[in-house]
Amino acid sequence: MRRIKLTLLLAALTSQQMLAQMPETLPKKGDQSVAKKKKTLNALTADITTGWIVTEVTTPEDSYKWRNGTGFEFSYRKLFERGYGISFDFAHSGTGYPSRYYGGEYKLKANYYGISLLYGGFVGRQFIATVGVGVGCAYTYGSDKGEVGFGMKNALNVEYQLSPHIGIGAGLDYFLCISSNQQNNEFFGKKYDVSGFKRLALHAGLRVYF
Repeated sequence: MRRIKLTLLLAALTSQQMLAQMPETLPKKGDQSVAKKKKTLNALTADITTGWIVTEVTTPEDSYKWRNGTGFEFSYRKLFERGYGISFDFAHSGTGYPSRYYGGEYKLKANYYGISLLYGGFVGRQFIATVGVGVGCAYTYGSDKGEVGFGMKNALNVEYQLSPHIGIGAGLDYFLCISSNQQNNEFFGKKYDVSGFKRLALHAGLRVYF
């Protein structure tokens, strides 16, 4: 009988020791990492881009499609608890085309100022995914003149939080610009008496959360 009691006492002590050494897997009531996901998530984003103008662009010497260029983007983003959000965006891109008429290169540039509606949130503990559809004003200018028109930007974005305040992200952009100058360009599968272009781009950069 003493042996049985001694064995039970040793088992109880051992189990208590094991429980004390185990890490806490459940979050405490005041755990900030869990509470953070339930609150509004604000972020500043800064990206570099590389992209391709898929619209045919004609210079005095030739016509080009899928011409590569670079750019950068900045945005302020706000995601709410239910996953919906809003962002204020600025994007710049520049693409060069060979042209003796313009001193060796015709440069097509664009600035976009817009607002986007977003949907997204945390995927796991540290990944954030968002999709956005935005509209705004686009200013396109080349080596000869500039025009103001309508701009649209669709974006898919995935981010990884390195810490509660810093992260990195990457994704895909689709940018559309239409202005009033009549050049009979093709948009949405039909010919229209407007000018502009469509650009597909990859972006990557830094995220600051607050």
